[in-house]
Amino acid sequence: MSGHDGDITDAIVSFDRVTKRFSTRNGEVLALEEASFDVARGSFISLVGPSGCGKTTLLNMAAGLLEPTSGSIVMDGVPIDGPPRGLGLVLQQPALLEWRNVVSNIRLSTEIIGLRGPEVDRHIDELIEIVGLQDFRRAMPRELSGGMQQRVAIGRALAHSPSLLLMDEPFAALDAFTREEMSMELLRIWSATGKTIVFITHDIGEAVFLSDRIVVLAPRPGRVREVIDVALPRPREAEVRFTKEFAEYHHRVRSLIYGDRDRKEGRTPHGED
Repeated sequence: MSGHDGDITDAIVSFDRVTKRFSTRNGEVLALEEASFDVARGSFISLVGPSGCGKTTLLNMAAGLLEPTSGSIVMDGVPIDGPPRGLGLVLQQPALLEWRNVVSNIRLSTEIIGLRGPEVDRHIDELIEIVGLQDFRRAMPRELSGGMQQRVAIGRALAHSPSLLLMDEPFAALDAFTREEMSMELLRIWSATGKTIVFITHDIGEAVFLSDRIVVLAPRPGRVREVIDVALPRPREAEVRFTKEFAEYHHRVRSLIYGDRDRKEGRTPHGED
């Protein structure tokens, strides 16, 4: 069952007035300023905004890899002060171990935390089916396409049964056709696993297609400009991209990100990011 019915009062993660400053050789940089929003359990949330607005910084703080300068990030009622165990992370590059096959790469996250036994083996087998790699169990990374390598990375991130999956532009390096195919696959995987997903993308159409909610960030210092609930029906098929409702959401998000620039240049906001 997918999590799109999640009640926002049942937040798995809460960002409360999160501010992040970095010290550089040229002085202090304010990357994020008092960003606040909740992520409902089982939901699919996308973070969008111009380059440098702090999307990856937010994700890295949620992953426990960075500490906020002020404010707090709470997961399941516990402040994040290091990488939470109930977390999976998927990055733009799959970073597979070249000497390990598909099964062995997916199994890696369970080995790191010492999970083993018949139940783990069954879980890995189920994951391989879910990510659609049952015919490539023994394949090496060099034998896989870019999209298939990202399927392995998603399987690896899910192997230790996290409740939250953080994804930082996982399809950015793929060609347009494969990217659209992987968006469909990700929705299928999300529906099959019921995980909560926080997803960074520069592609507005991708965000609208995938998400229950879209968090739109303003240019640096990153602030939450608006949180948009996407009421497109689920399950979503590729054809939804050609509907009036989809175009309206796309226009609204683009206007929030680029409206000032487009008005200055005399353009009507439209089209892809």
